[in-house]
Amino acid sequence: MRSLLLGGALLLFGGSAVAQTPAEIVTAFHHAIASGDTAQSLDYLHADVIIFESGRAEMSRDEFASGHLGADMSFAAETTREVTYSQTIMEGDVAVVMNRIATSGTMGDREINSVGVETVALRRVGGEWKIVHIHWSSRRQR
Repeated sequence: MRSLLLGGALLLFGGSAVAQTPAEIVTAFHHAIASGDTAQSLDYLHADVIIFESGRAEMSRDEFASGHLGADMSFAAETTREVTYSQTIMEGDVAVVMNRIATSGTMGDREINSVGVETVALRRVGGEWKIVHIHWSSRRQR
């Protein structure tokens, strides 16, 4: 059985990690993408998730799965993502996680050194937090 510790609060059930807070869900989502786990990545997303990135919009989990997910997995596998600031706002069954991120690595012959922000909105559905919106933005670090 493999274990993963995210923020000190993950529990293990039958060999899989179960995140308890919205921030841990976001961290686990990124871990699933970086490890190339399509099924787990998509499981964190609500079916009607809306993802904004670089002026594009994917309007559902299925659209993300057939569109940009593969590129995100390739990028995450080749780079290192460091959260440099994080804040979570919660109100009942809705939460917003806001992160500042530094990303570095190499994609092919391209050196990656960027800073970015992400806003992730989650809603508790049937006792589980599901990501309902993501907005990513980044720029080259100077």
